[in-house]
Amino acid sequence: MASLPQQGASSSYEPALTVNVKPTSKSRAGRGKAVGETGMHLKFLKLVLSILLGMVVLACLSLSQLSAISLVRYLRPNVAEGNVTERNFMERNVTEENATERNATGRCEAVSDSSDELDRDVTTLMVVYMLMLPYGVSLLRSLWNGAFQDSVPWPHPKAFLVGAFLSICEVTGLCVLTLRVMPSVTPALSVVLSNGILFVSITSQCIEQTIGLCKQKKKRNLSVLLIPEAMKFAGLTDVCSSWVWTRAELYAKFTMQHQATVSFVVNVTASFVGYILAWTACSIRMGFFGFALPAFLSTVVTGAIFTNQICTTVTFLHRDTCLMFMEEDFMWDVGIGLGLLLIQFFTTTWFVMRSPTIVMEQEAQLFWLPGYNSVFPAQWLLLSRKNRNTKGEDFTTRRKTKQNTHVYICTTMYHESEREMEQLLTSLRALAENQVGERTFESHIFFDGGCRQGQPSQWALQLFSVMGRTLQDDNDPEDILQQCTRYKTPYGLQLQWNLRYGSGDAASGMDFTVHLKDNVLVKNKKRWSQVMYMSYTLDYAAYFHPLGMASKVIADTDVRATSTYGNDGSHGPHQARLNAVGTGGTAGWTAGDSDIHQSLQIYLGEDMVVTGVVTQGKHGCEEWVTRYHLYYSQDSESWESYRDKHNKPVAFEGNFDSDTPVQHILETPIRARYISFNPVSWKDRISMRVELLGYCATDLDRDSYILATDADIKFSPQSAKALMEIMSTDPSVGAVCARTHPLGSGPMVWYQVFDYAIGHWFQKVANSVLGTVLCCPGCFSVYRCKAVRDTLATYASTVSKGEEFLTKDMGEDRWLCTLMVEKGWRLEYTAVSEDSTYCPEEFDEFFNQRRRWIPSTIANQLELIRKWGGGQVKSDYVSKFFIMYQGFLLFSSMIGPSTVILIMAAGLELVVGSGENGILPTVIMFSLIFIGYGVLCLYAKQDTQLKWAKVLTMVFMVVMVIVLIGQAREMVTAFQDLDASLKQQNANHISDALKSCLDCENIGCGDCKTLTCDGPLEWSKDNVSTWLKECFGPDDQFRNISGHFTQYSGFQLSLFDEQTLCDVFAMQNGDPAKERDCKLIFREFVKIRDENAAVTSPPPPTILNRLPLPMSVIYFLSLAALYLLTALLHPSEFLKLLYGFVYLLSLPSGYILMTIYSVCNMTDRSWGTREIKVPGVAVGGKSVIEVISNLCRTLCSCCRREDTKQPSVEEISNYDVDDEETVGSESGSEDEQSESQSQLGDVKQAPANKSSLYGGSGKGSVRGHRPSIHGTLQGHRPSIHGTLRGHHRMFARRVSQQLIHDVSDFLPSQWPAELRQKYEKKFREHGYENTSFIFGMTNKDLEVIGITKKLHQNVLMKEIKKLPESELDDTIPENCRQWLESIGMEEYINSFETYGIISKDHLASLKSTDVDDLLNELKITKMAHIKRITNAIKKMKSPEETGRRIHLVKSIMKKVKTIIMQHDSTRSLEFKFWDKLRQECLDPEIALFSTDTDIRTQLVQLRNSWIRVLLVLNVMWITLIVSLTYVQQLNVLGNNPLSMLSLLVFGVLQLLQFLTMVYHRMRTLLHYLARLPYPASFTMRTKGTGSGRADVIEIEYPDADADLSPGAYRRPSLFALPPPTLAAGRARRPSLFGLLRHEQPQHWPGARTNPVYEED
Repeated sequence: MASLPQQGASSSYEPALTVNVKPTSKSRAGRGKAVGETGMHLKFLKLVLSILLGMVVLACLSLSQLSAISLVRYLRPNVAEGNVTERNFMERNVTEENATERNATGRCEAVSDSSDELDRDVTTLMVVYMLMLPYGVSLLRSLWNGAFQDSVPWPHPKAFLVGAFLSICEVTGLCVLTLRVMPSVTPALSVVLSNGILFVSITSQCIEQTIGLCKQKKKRNLSVLLIPEAMKFAGLTDVCSSWVWTRAELYAKFTMQHQATVSFVVNVTASFVGYILAWTACSIRMGFFGFALPAFLSTVVTGAIFTNQICTTVTFLHRDTCLMFMEEDFMWDVGIGLGLLLIQFFTTTWFVMRSPTIVMEQEAQLFWLPGYNSVFPAQWLLLSRKNRNTKGEDFTTRRKTKQNTHVYICTTMYHESEREMEQLLTSLRALAENQVGERTFESHIFFDGGCRQGQPSQWALQLFSVMGRTLQDDNDPEDILQQCTRYKTPYGLQLQWNLRYGSGDAASGMDFTVHLKDNVLVKNKKRWSQVMYMSYTLDYAAYFHPLGMASKVIADTDVRATSTYGNDGSHGPHQARLNAVGTGGTAGWTAGDSDIHQSLQIYLGEDMVVTGVVTQGKHGCEEWVTRYHLYYSQDSESWESYRDKHNKPVAFEGNFDSDTPVQHILETPIRARYISFNPVSWKDRISMRVELLGYCATDLDRDSYILATDADIKFSPQSAKALMEIMSTDPSVGAVCARTHPLGSGPMVWYQVFDYAIGHWFQKVANSVLGTVLCCPGCFSVYRCKAVRDTLATYASTVSKGEEFLTKDMGEDRWLCTLMVEKGWRLEYTAVSEDSTYCPEEFDEFFNQRRRWIPSTIANQLELIRKWGGGQVKSDYVSKFFIMYQGFLLFSSMIGPSTVILIMAAGLELVVGSGENGILPTVIMFSLIFIGYGVLCLYAKQDTQLKWAKVLTMVFMVVMVIVLIGQAREMVTAFQDLDASLKQQNANHISDALKSCLDCENIGCGDCKTLTCDGPLEWSKDNVSTWLKECFGPDDQFRNISGHFTQYSGFQLSLFDEQTLCDVFAMQNGDPAKERDCKLIFREFVKIRDENAAVTSPPPPTILNRLPLPMSVIYFLSLAALYLLTALLHPSEFLKLLYGFVYLLSLPSGYILMTIYSVCNMTDRSWGTREIKVPGVAVGGKSVIEVISNLCRTLCSCCRREDTKQPSVEEISNYDVDDEETVGSESGSEDEQSESQSQLGDVKQAPANKSSLYGGSGKGSVRGHRPSIHGTLQGHRPSIHGTLRGHHRMFARRVSQQLIHDVSDFLPSQWPAELRQKYEKKFREHGYENTSFIFGMTNKDLEVIGITKKLHQNVLMKEIKKLPESELDDTIPENCRQWLESIGMEEYINSFETYGIISKDHLASLKSTDVDDLLNELKITKMAHIKRITNAIKKMKSPEETGRRIHLVKSIMKKVKTIIMQHDSTRSLEFKFWDKLRQECLDPEIALFSTDTDIRTQLVQLRNSWIRVLLVLNVMWITLIVSLTYVQQLNVLGNNPLSMLSLLVFGVLQLLQFLTMVYHRMRTLLHYLARLPYPASFTMRTKGTGSGRADVIEIEYPDADADLSPGAYRRPSLFALPPPTLAAGRARRPSLFGLLRHEQPQHWPGARTNPVYEED
């Protein structure tokens, strides 16, 4: 029982409400299995599969060697040759068997020498083919992979000659060994000789490692192991010179009856299967159990099988093969064999076992030579396998490249919902928590419209509020938003976080940056955000990669020093790694001598360009270097000092404490292999930890990748790593995309679930297998930076033609991929990696999304085909077959509407029947309906189009239900007909004798008689008699009536019919038995006669004539079976097949309505999704009334307007006006540049003849004050009517950090004073006194207040777009006065109170009041005031959780100081990059004088041409199909020939896609198995090659709750802020991985400009 609280304690009681407890994520310890961790059952599954695979490989390799030895034994003469001991042994064992065989057969004849020679020649032919087949396979593969590809160069003549010489030597050696040596020695020695091919490798290893093996002299001479010694068995002139494969008589005996054929077949099959499985085992990382161990044990197993008990059970072996080891040489054979086996293990197998592989590694990276050998496959594969000993540099380079790999996760964000943002951030956190690996990830979010004039938008604040509950570390008491570093940049704002989770070995993290774009400063929309992050990665971040000290890419042995303090390992040079903490609390290199001659030398392994250096002191000690020199060298012999531009050695400033990193960017980058730090001055002792920045001298983008994601994506760390595995496997792959699953609910989502499924199951897979994927969507794909660099210049170009708009702005991801394909890159798709994204749930949003996708897809396909035809596509993966396949897909897409119309018409005919005109009326009716919808889409608003699309979708879904019923009816009828036909066939199969018996039984004629005969070819009287005798048999069971038949010839009998011939027996006393026998004989005669009448018999039925079901039913069932099999091959997605019913019902909507809507609205340049439309703007066209009105004006001159102004955008095309953050951002005014410069901190003023955003003009005009770097409101310039009116001051205070200017300051200063005063009066008359009211105005609003000039409207709208958001307070005020003051409407306080609206309850009643009537009674008539009060009433609501969080975030972000990047010397290089990129590519003023109207006109023309093409194609297709339906003479199997051809073509395409899907599923399974790890106890860890897990550096964090003095601050990360900037908030913890490329140094004395960005 709980104890009661003591008296007096109640006053200190503070209730902690459970409802206010914030949900927190569980700790890593409480989560069970970590995110992305593989279950133990899957690990053991891989172990079991590896062992099973190894057993199969072992069996194949052993069988191959056994069968080869057995096959060459057939080349031995029976008794004439061989040593005496073996012959005697054979005589004791084989002679008895031969004698028994002779006694059993009763024949004993000698075989002639010529027969033996012929058999040996056939065996020789088999041996030759056994040797040739592996080389033939390699030749065919080489021709397929290289001979027909333009990018594969021909070999150099010297290489060709060397290769030919070595090949001749290799073939000669094989022929000598197989045709001369192996037939002459025992099988046991053959096994030993097979390991003799390792002699050279063994010798080199013995010499290299000085292993004294095989030095003891033995009785048997080891020279037989050498090929030169083996040549004494035969002369080279006889080797392989018999040309047996040209002798035709040998092929006659090359049959399965030959005694050696089984051994040949076993060898060919086992060697090929063993090679494929061994290669697969290495590729899927089962090399130890599936390759190395079986290859080593195959020799042991082969020797063990030669024991008599086992060998005799193997039926295909030659009888001589099953001999025991010779007693005389048994010990020597065993000794030599075991010795060679042991040496082989330590010189070859051991290194192969310790050589790691990457996932799905290609054959060229696994083996030295392609192909295999069928005589000694295990030894061949072991020698051919690349390992750490024979190709150590490859493994070192691979390890370094993998550990240096840097992946930039780049996300484009706009108006995502809270749940979508949360899904993305949750995925990023999971990746950050699993970053203890070999690759480094960092995340960047580019937020379109994320800020305005230095203030985050509401959408950005929503993102920050979601970050607080998704990215917050549970063990960190400091709020994550307070850990932000905020910069003002040329494009807007940049906010950075250093995410860190866990501690110790489990510590991980990721750098996280949010880029808030100001659409006044830079271009908006997704493509330009992509250009920003691509250029940032390629042109800035790639130059400052860490080179591997912190990540241990640089090995310990590559770091040396002139001296080391003491013998403690914590002082050695290998400890000089940035951020190293060591195991004993101290880490860092400490010199043994404290003088200026000490140096720390680092070997980079290859030519590297060093662009910067970073240093630290010794961790755990007060020791550091305060000044040092830098030296570099190419050979470690001749060193050069780093000098400045005056050719003086540079003394770099070092550290001022032991742990704070200090970075220097080199003024002139240096290219070197060796770098040396030479300390000049130090504190206490020479101690330091270092890191180098730079890039590979030969390949700048080698280690950089971009992982593009959408802002609502959900993915796992394993999915991200799976994409990277594909990229690292094949350097020719430019991009990889994953399997995307749509999320959401409702019928539209159901449709998209199946649409996405079949798109990935068939189309994406077919493109990937047949050539290349044509679209790696930006929702979740990895791009190789090298491929991006090839295409970025074209991708960042502006739109100048209507066709370019479809490719560049409507489908930017597909266009980027098209550019990559044109440059020769291959794009892949993998189903191992999966992601999920929210798809449109509403009908309108879905149609608008596909409105962009469909024209973009078609335009890119046409562009690819056109450029391929013009020879501009230089890609080995775009073949003629691939282009033809794409052409078929394009054509099927174009005729999709007519095909669906025909399907519906045919289906309705099956249900309601066809009239006199067949399906023609139905087709015409459907066609007119869809043509009418197309006309509607051309002239009506998009809202009207979508409403009619919904109605038609529902109508045609009902039609499709009827069609499905008709199809079901046809199938049932077809199966009923098939059943009746089968029954009829069974009835026809009853023999005539059985029919006669049945008839006889019915009339009681006694026993039945049967006969079966063959008839003569020519009938005569004698033939009839002969035929009857053969049929009746010796008993002549029909002798009672045979005379009745023999009196006629065959010709005469053929003139009778059954009734006429046999009626005579019915009339003679009514003998039913004779009548029955007569009918039986005559029926048999007729059957035989018809069989022999070849001239008059009809032709045999064809396959099509024998089809059991109609073609349509067969096609439908085949398609259903194909989809079912496909779903079974995707077991996790099998239930998605159920959504196919919704997809089937929506065929008319998806293939007709959506196509018409997309093509007709091609001129709509809006995004279509996630957009907030501007109120009062007609979207997508004119209303029906406007259309009729314009038509009347055209026909009647009296209805025309007097003005002759240019037609508006709406009158040209169905152009959709974007929202306030997207419209007009590609054009601007001249004063935008001055405003941008002011915001970026330029001190120079704009010229006097140009105005700023709110500047005045003329004498005495005073410019409005700019916001400070913290965005505070410092003041306003006085207007004509004085300063801001008093009743707006409260609202100005409420709208914190927003600039509120009078309308007089808003109007352009270049306008004449008279025009400014005129428009100022109009603004004020309607209540638009300041910019808080003007914000959000539209063209219609300007027209309402009296500004009707289009030119003036456009100028003012551009200025309105630049205004910062003016958000109204949506919280519930205490009373009416407070509410009106908060919205700046104090002048109406008395009116509201007089009306009786005073308290909070009264305000609540306003929500249900007619606001228009209320405002009329209050005499509020100004347009702006009416809008303000109306919107404020709508927004007034009780605070919700989301609103409270956003308000809290807003208050927190106010406290975060904003640093101007330009004024921060540590970020000057990045500022220079962004400023240059904005000026040359992203500045909206670039498109100021662009021909935007011309593009819209071109889009109209392009739309009209597409409509014509689409209409003509579909009309022609319908006409052909319907016309051929009425021409019965041209029908095939009762079907339309064109329909049959269409079904055949589409069926072949579908079958092709199915086969590619099966192949891709096999690769996916192998990829999945390759990614599975082994249980920990079975993992082989090797030194210097990595174990799949990066070394984790332990970091001691300061106490989070420690009381910091005002001057103290926490140790920042490597590129953290300088100490003065951290005074207002806590500094972040040290970076685990040390280097943050987008953050700059802590201390920058003597900083220099990076020459990479220096202008000429």
